[in-house]
Amino acid sequence: MKKIIYVLFSFFLIAACQTVEKKNNDLKKGAWKGTIIMQKDSLPFLFEIKEKAGRYSGVLKNSDEVIPLEDIEVRNDSVFIGIHVFDITIKAKIKENVLEGVYVKNYISGYALPFFAEYSKEQRFENPKSTAAFDGKWDLVFKDAEGNENPGIGIFEKKGNLVKGTFLTPTGDYRYLEGYEKEGVLELFTFDGNHA
Repeated sequence: MKKIIYVLFSFFLIAACQTVEKKNNDLKKGAWKGTIIMQKDSLPFLFEIKEKAGRYSGVLKNSDEVIPLEDIEVRNDSVFIGIHVFDITIKAKIKENVLEGVYVKNYISGYALPFFAEYSKEQRFENPKSTAAFDGKWDLVFKDAEGNENPGIGIFEKKGNLVKGTFLTPTGDYRYLEGYEKEGVLELFTFDGNHA
């Protein structure tokens, strides 16, 4: 009888441990704040995970732009988020309220940048503050590393604590820029899955 009780106890203990492990490795549904480390700086962005009938999907939020994420797969303790329009994959370990991994451009050999995300974060920036100092239309010049110059127009507007806008150039516009003013400097961000 003691052996039967011991075997049953061991079985329930193993089952309980596996249940706890699985629960900790489930991909949580809801708001996430992702960060990619590039060029010694942080690129923050927001995304949302949804699940229906065992299938995951989501959206990437780039200011007022919403980009569908249709290819999300959870395998064991990892998640793979495909952004197939750009042939990009985010590969990360699931650690309860955190994802840690890499952002990979599959079409460039060896291109992988550090990535992490925090669950239940709905703000892209921590305590942003802005004034209307940059509101309006601005003539501007883009300079590349060789000193070549290209003209552009910046259009910005303060909305709440953020500044939103775009850069217009002869070859197209940058769309959906979002950021804040910091000590008289305007910092703008964009991320549509590929362009940053």
